[in-house]
Amino acid sequence: MKLLIRIRKKKPTRKSPPLVESAQLDALLRLARAGKVEEALDRLDVIKAKHPDFKPLYGLAWEIAGMIDDPHGVVARAWDWTRASRNSQPAWQALSEDSADAGYYALALHARDRLNVLLNEAVKTHDDFTTPLGVLRFDEALANDTVRLLMAVGRFDQALVELEGFDNVMLLNNAALICFHLGDVAGALHRFETGWHRSPGNLFALEHVVRLRLWKGGRDAVAGLADALKATPAAPR
Repeated sequence: MKLLIRIRKKKPTRKSPPLVESAQLDALLRLARAGKVEEALDRLDVIKAKHPDFKPLYGLAWEIAGMIDDPHGVVARAWDWTRASRNSQPAWQALSEDSADAGYYALALHARDRLNVLLNEAVKTHDDFTTPLGVLRFDEALANDTVRLLMAVGRFDQALVELEGFDNVMLLNNAALICFHLGDVAGALHRFETGWHRSPGNLFALEHVVRLRLWKGGRDAVAGLADALKATPAAPR
């Protein structure tokens, strides 16, 4: 008695459609090239919010942002691209060049370091950064650049996250400014006072301590600052 064996043919597997159709990307590019760059970026951001893991959107956002004269905006788009595609050489190349052009030198060096790693090239050790408020280690200078960038494009929540764990006076100033922009006046005053007590020559912090104390408590709140103000040398013009 023969056994009949039925061989089932495998059904062809269907490929999943891409998260974002290429036609959508082409439409965004056409819109931007027609001079409607901001509208193209707004539409792209809506798509990106729905599909945050679709990496081509980040490179396209950087490309479109470069079509207008907004150095901070294009650096922010390159920064986003590197965070979405950690091993993308074009992303780190873009961040390195655009950061240098916009004056974010520590961020540019960091991007170049990462690119060198991806290219199997040597990575240099960077010196500290000398500033009017003292010396910044390279990691502090990198955090400062990143925060300045995010503040410049109005992304204050993200900027505050980047400052976690740092207590350098300059970074405290930035953290205080961010708290103020976010509506946390008490947090801003606390950080400005901390920075001023740590560095009495920190006139930026002292000025804001006076302003915020006046705002919160009136004239009586600044009475105790009279001696400190008298002893503070005027800043050179």
